[in-house]
Amino acid sequence: SRPLVGSIHRVVEILPDRVVTKGDANPRPDPPVPREAVKYKVVGVVPRWVWIPLAIAAMFFYIVRTKAWRMLYEPPGELGLASLVLGALLLAGIAVETTVEVPFTSRPPEIVTPSVDLARIQQDNINRQVYLIYNLQGTEITGVQGCSVVPYPGSAPIYCGATVIGNETVRVSIPASVYQESYNAATSRVSVIRLHLTLRLRQGFIHGVYPLTVYWRPLQVTLEDSCVCIGNPNPIPFNATVLVYYQNKTSIQGYSIVGRLGPLNVSIDPGGSYNLSLASVNADRAYVIVRYEFRFSRNGWVELAGYAYPRG
Repeated sequence: SRPLVGSIHRVVEILPDRVVTKGDANPRPDPPVPREAVKYKVVGVVPRWVWIPLAIAAMFFYIVRTKAWRMLYEPPGELGLASLVLGALLLAGIAVETTVEVPFTSRPPEIVTPSVDLARIQQDNINRQVYLIYNLQGTEITGVQGCSVVPYPGSAPIYCGATVIGNETVRVSIPASVYQESYNAATSRVSVIRLHLTLRLRQGFIHGVYPLTVYWRPLQVTLEDSCVCIGNPNPIPFNATVLVYYQNKTSIQGYSIVGRLGPLNVSIDPGGSYNLSLASVNADRAYVIVRYEFRFSRNGWVELAGYAYPRG
């Protein structure tokens, strides 16, 4: 069978696809490793203060049982083989101890190799902020040398700002134009923006290219009794047109138009909302039409229509 090769370190953090470990005597955590690299877990440890006294007691019991101390005054012919072997080992140990200088250390000195590993990325597309959290060993981040963003493949890079927070986190501010260019060039509802970041370290520099994912979603339109509510879940502003027809009931199955509002051209900020109140409308119901441009729809436009009931 193949011998097992590995190290026993304590798990200090569990990431979605990685595990961070740390030796109890090490000052910093180890670089993250894949989850499948963890093969076993420690279920028990015998401390030194337990096994060393047991070993001494076992040796003392053996000496008493075999009467090995007789070797000090009996001729060699009257001693058993076990006593002779034990005596020889004791004499060899005394000779080595008195003639050879053996340095003692509890553990070999630790040599720390500088390393930088990306632990995770936190994206806040609405506020155009990206946080990069690193695992550092034997070094520290002293500043930002360069930061740029490529909105889509083949486009010119756009410079961005970055700030070091603490010692292991970098905050990047993405310009609003990056998201707009990415949306204009997108061919699907998922875009990838590439962040180029160069950091200054205590021992030099490190450059990384990080993909940032952006999901493009339609506007969230809801018609409540007295409100037309439109939410924008995207990191770019959207323009919409709202048209409202007020209707009163004239028969069991019929309604007549008694007024109109709009069309209203509204702009909705990233992550923002637009609310049109119908509370003061004196009508039985309102027929609402919301129309906006969305490049991923069939005709490039989305038109939604429905009824709201101001009188409840």
